[in-house]
Amino acid sequence: MNRQSNAPTSPPPDSDRAYALRVAYSYAEYTSRQLEECEQAHAAKLLESARYVSVRGFYENHLRRARAQIDSLRGEERQRLARVESLLSTIESRRAELGAQVSRGRLTPEQANQQSRQHEAEAADLRRQAAQSRSILQAESAGALGGFVHHSFDEYSRQSGAKDA
Repeated sequence: MNRQSNAPTSPPPDSDRAYALRVAYSYAEYTSRQLEECEQAHAAKLLESARYVSVRGFYENHLRRARAQIDSLRGEERQRLARVESLLSTIESRRAELGAQVSRGRLTPEQANQQSRQHEAEAADLRRQAAQSRSILQAESAGALGGFVHHSFDEYSRQSGAKDA
C-alpha cells in the first residue's frame, strides 16, 4: 500500500531562494552606499543642487525597489515555511495513526512499519526545509546569505522584475 500521491510538493531549491534574497539585499546595500555618497558629495558642494535632486531621486527609487523585493521574498519565504510546517504536522499525524490502523486491521504491522519509514523520511526532509526557511528569514544582509553580489543597477532591476529605472 504505497501512497505516493500524498507526498508533499517540494518548494524551489533552497539555494535559489537564498540567492534571490541575497541579490535583493545586495541591491539595497549597494544603493544605500550610493545614496550616502551622493549625500556626502552634496554636503561637500561637489554636486550642484539640481543634479543632487536628480541623482538622489534615482537612488531613492532603486532603494524602494530593493526594499520591496526584500519584503516580497521574505513574505514568500514565510508562506513557504507555513506550508512546510503544515505538511510536517500532517505527516506526523498520519504517522501517529498507524498503530490504530494496525489495531483495527486496516494495515499489517509490516505495512505500518513501511509507511512509518516513508513518513519519517518525508518528515526529515520537511524539517530540513523548515530549518532552511528559518535560516533565510533570519538573514538581514547579503553577508548573512553568503556575501555581497555586485551587479549594475540595470541588472539588479532586471532580477527584481522592476520596469525602467
